[in-house]
Amino acid sequence: MIPIVLALAVAGSTGYPTNLEMAEQVVTESVTSLADSLGDAGIDDVSLEVVGEHAGNWLVEQSARAVLSDHGVSVAADRTGGGMPVLRLRAMDLAVTLGNTGRSWLFGSKHVDRIARCELAAELLDSGGVTQRSWRCGGFAEDRIPYSELTVLQGSSGEEWITGGTPTSSGGGILEPLVVTGVVASLIYLFYSSRAE
Repeated sequence: MIPIVLALAVAGSTGYPTNLEMAEQVVTESVTSLADSLGDAGIDDVSLEVVGEHAGNWLVEQSARAVLSDHGVSVAADRTGGGMPVLRLRAMDLAVTLGNTGRSWLFGSKHVDRIARCELAAELLDSGGVTQRSWRCGGFAEDRIPYSELTVLQGSSGEEWITGGTPTSSGGGILEPLVVTGVVASLIYLFYSSRAE
Protein backbone atom coordinates (compact mmCIF):
# COMPACT_ATOMS: atom_id res chain seq x y z
CA MET A 1 0.00 0.00 0.00
CA ILE A 2 1.39 3.41 -0.95
CA PRO A 3 1.09 6.01 1.82
CA ILE A 4 -1.33 8.77 0.82
CA VAL A 5 1.20 11.43 1.91
CA LEU A 6 3.75 10.08 -0.59
CA ALA A 7 1.10 10.00 -3.33
CA LEU A 8 0.19 13.63 -2.64
CA ALA A 9 3.85 14.67 -2.77
CA VAL A 10 4.25 12.93 -6.15
CA ALA A 11 1.11 14.58 -7.55
CA GLY A 12 2.32 17.98 -6.41
CA SER A 13 5.63 17.53 -8.18
CA THR A 14 4.19 16.40 -11.54
CA GLY A 15 0.93 18.34 -11.70
CA TYR A 16 -1.01 15.13 -12.50
CA PRO A 17 -2.79 12.82 -10.04
CA THR A 18 -1.08 9.51 -9.36
CA ASN A 19 -2.82 6.29 -10.38
CA LEU A 20 -3.65 5.71 -6.72
CA GLU A 21 -5.26 9.14 -6.46
CA MET A 22 -7.32 8.47 -9.59
CA ALA A 23 -8.47 5.15 -8.13
CA GLU A 24 -9.36 6.85 -4.86
CA GLN A 25 -11.31 9.51 -6.78
CA VAL A 26 -13.52 6.97 -8.58
CA VAL A 27 -14.08 4.89 -5.43
CA THR A 28 -15.06 8.05 -3.54
CA GLU A 29 -17.44 9.00 -6.37
CA SER A 30 -19.03 5.54 -6.18
CA VAL A 31 -19.44 5.57 -2.40
CA THR A 32 -20.78 9.15 -2.37
CA SER A 33 -23.85 8.14 -4.39
CA LEU A 34 -24.29 5.19 -2.02
CA ALA A 35 -24.04 7.44 1.06
CA ASP A 36 -26.73 9.70 -0.42
CA SER A 37 -28.99 6.66 -0.90
CA LEU A 38 -28.44 5.56 2.71
CA GLY A 39 -29.26 9.06 3.93
CA ASP A 40 -32.46 9.10 1.86
CA ALA A 41 -33.43 5.75 3.42
CA GLY A 42 -32.91 7.15 6.94
CA ILE A 43 -29.92 4.90 7.71
CA ASP A 44 -27.43 6.63 10.00
CA ASP A 45 -25.56 3.67 11.60
CA VAL A 46 -24.03 0.71 9.76
CA SER A 47 -21.45 -1.99 10.14
CA LEU A 48 -19.22 -2.16 7.06
CA GLU A 49 -18.19 -5.40 5.38
CA VAL A 50 -16.04 -5.46 2.22
CA VAL A 51 -16.14 -8.88 0.54
CA GLY A 52 -14.45 -10.49 -2.44
CA GLU A 53 -10.86 -11.08 -3.45
CA HIS A 54 -10.02 -7.78 -5.15
CA ALA A 55 -6.57 -6.47 -4.20
CA GLY A 56 -8.03 -2.97 -3.86
CA ASN A 57 -10.51 -3.88 -1.11
CA TRP A 58 -8.41 -1.90 1.38
CA LEU A 59 -9.01 1.25 -0.69
CA VAL A 60 -12.75 0.54 -0.93
CA GLU A 61 -12.99 0.14 2.84
CA GLN A 62 -10.87 3.18 3.63
CA SER A 63 -12.79 5.42 1.21
CA ALA A 64 -16.19 4.05 2.29
CA ARG A 65 -15.48 4.75 5.97
CA ALA A 66 -14.37 8.32 5.20
CA VAL A 67 -17.23 9.17 2.82
CA LEU A 68 -19.97 7.62 4.98
CA SER A 69 -18.66 9.46 8.03
CA ASP A 70 -18.59 12.75 6.07
CA HIS A 71 -22.24 12.16 5.09
CA GLY A 72 -23.35 11.60 8.70
CA VAL A 73 -23.50 7.80 8.59
CA SER A 74 -21.75 6.32 11.62
CA VAL A 75 -19.67 3.24 10.77
CA ALA A 76 -18.99 0.67 13.50
CA ALA A 77 -15.31 0.27 14.39
CA ASP A 78 -15.49 -3.52 14.18
CA ARG A 79 -17.27 -5.76 11.70
CA THR A 80 -19.75 -7.25 14.17
CA GLY A 81 -21.68 -3.98 14.53
CA GLY A 82 -23.72 -5.07 17.57
CA GLY A 83 -27.12 -5.40 15.88
CA MET A 84 -26.60 -2.60 13.35
CA PRO A 85 -27.55 -3.00 9.71
CA VAL A 86 -24.63 -4.34 7.66
CA LEU A 87 -23.49 -2.54 4.52
CA ARG A 88 -21.75 -5.14 2.36
CA LEU A 89 -19.59 -3.86 -0.51
CA ARG A 90 -18.03 -5.86 -3.33
CA ALA A 91 -15.69 -4.38 -5.95
CA MET A 92 -17.04 -5.67 -9.27
CA ASP A 93 -14.54 -3.57 -11.20
CA LEU A 94 -11.77 -1.37 -9.85
CA ALA A 95 -8.76 -0.56 -12.01
CA VAL A 96 -6.61 2.06 -13.62
CA THR A 97 -5.83 1.15 -17.22
CA LEU A 98 -3.46 2.65 -19.74
CA GLY A 99 -4.66 3.16 -23.28
CA ASN A 100 -2.96 4.37 -26.42
CA THR A 101 0.44 5.98 -26.48
CA GLY A 102 0.98 8.57 -29.15
CA ARG A 103 1.95 12.08 -30.17
CA SER A 104 -0.41 14.90 -31.00
CA TRP A 105 1.69 15.88 -34.00
CA LEU A 106 4.75 14.55 -35.77
CA PHE A 107 7.21 16.24 -33.39
CA GLY A 108 5.05 16.56 -30.25
CA SER A 109 5.77 14.93 -26.91
CA LYS A 110 4.55 11.41 -26.28
CA HIS A 111 1.37 11.00 -24.16
CA VAL A 112 -0.58 8.10 -22.64
CA ASP A 113 -4.36 7.83 -22.21
CA ARG A 114 -5.31 6.80 -18.67
CA ILE A 115 -8.70 5.57 -17.43
CA ALA A 116 -9.83 4.83 -13.86
CA ARG A 117 -13.10 3.07 -13.21
CA CYS A 118 -14.91 1.60 -10.24
CA GLU A 119 -18.11 -0.39 -9.98
CA LEU A 120 -19.37 -1.49 -6.59
CA ALA A 121 -22.20 -3.83 -5.68
CA ALA A 122 -23.72 -2.87 -2.33
CA GLU A 123 -26.23 -4.64 -0.11
CA LEU A 124 -27.87 -3.44 3.07
CA LEU A 125 -28.65 -6.35 5.38
CA ASP A 126 -30.64 -6.24 8.60
CA SER A 127 -29.30 -7.70 11.84
CA GLY A 128 -30.68 -11.11 10.82
CA GLY A 129 -28.71 -11.12 7.55
CA VAL A 130 -31.73 -10.48 5.29
CA THR A 131 -31.09 -8.16 2.34
CA GLN A 132 -33.17 -4.97 2.66
CA ARG A 133 -31.80 -3.06 -0.33
CA SER A 134 -29.17 -3.46 -3.02
CA TRP A 135 -27.41 -0.96 -5.25
CA ARG A 136 -24.90 -0.72 -8.07
CA CYS A 137 -22.80 2.40 -8.05
CA GLY A 138 -19.79 3.50 -10.03
CA GLY A 139 -17.27 6.17 -10.87
CA PHE A 140 -15.15 7.01 -13.90
CA ALA A 141 -12.24 9.33 -14.66
CA GLU A 142 -9.86 9.73 -17.59
CA ASP A 143 -6.96 11.92 -18.60
CA ARG A 144 -3.92 12.10 -20.86
CA ILE A 145 -0.49 12.21 -19.23
CA PRO A 146 3.04 12.77 -20.54
CA TYR A 147 4.77 9.45 -21.20
CA SER A 148 7.83 10.78 -19.36
CA GLU A 149 5.76 11.00 -16.11
CA LEU A 150 4.28 7.50 -16.40
CA THR A 151 6.66 5.64 -14.09
CA VAL A 152 6.33 8.22 -11.32
CA LEU A 153 2.51 8.30 -11.55
CA GLN A 154 2.19 4.50 -11.62
CA GLY A 155 3.92 4.19 -8.25
CA SER A 156 5.91 1.26 -6.97
CA SER A 157 3.16 -1.07 -5.76
CA GLY A 158 3.61 -3.52 -8.64
CA GLU A 159 -0.12 -4.37 -8.56
CA GLU A 160 -1.51 -4.23 -12.09
CA TRP A 161 -4.95 -2.97 -11.03
CA ILE A 162 -3.27 0.25 -9.86
CA THR A 163 -0.23 0.54 -12.16
CA GLY A 164 -2.35 0.17 -15.29
CA GLY A 165 -0.12 -2.41 -16.97
CA THR A 166 1.69 -1.54 -20.17
CA PRO A 167 0.33 1.16 -22.50
CA THR A 168 -0.51 0.19 -26.07
CA SER A 169 1.40 1.78 -28.92
CA SER A 170 -0.49 3.81 -31.43
CA GLY A 171 0.80 5.13 -34.71
CA GLY A 172 -2.26 7.38 -34.99
CA GLY A 173 -0.40 10.30 -33.49
CA ILE A 174 2.07 10.37 -36.40
CA LEU A 175 -0.03 8.85 -39.16
CA GLU A 176 -3.21 10.86 -38.60
CA PRO A 177 -1.75 14.35 -39.25
CA LEU A 178 0.00 13.06 -42.39
CA VAL A 179 -3.22 11.55 -43.75
CA VAL A 180 -5.22 14.69 -42.97
CA THR A 181 -2.55 16.89 -44.58
CA GLY A 182 -2.54 14.65 -47.67
CA VAL A 183 -6.34 14.74 -48.00
CA VAL A 184 -6.49 18.52 -47.57
CA ALA A 185 -3.66 19.04 -50.09
CA SER A 186 -5.47 16.78 -52.60
CA LEU A 187 -8.72 18.70 -52.18
CA ILE A 188 -6.98 22.03 -52.64
CA TYR A 189 -5.21 20.74 -55.75
CA LEU A 190 -8.49 19.39 -57.22
CA PHE A 191 -10.30 22.64 -56.43
CA TYR A 192 -7.74 24.86 -58.14
CA SER A 193 -7.13 22.51 -61.06
CA SER A 194 -10.87 22.42 -61.84
CA ARG A 195 -11.06 26.23 -61.71
CA ALA A 196 -8.11 26.58 -64.09
CA GLU A 197 -9.96 24.59 -66.77
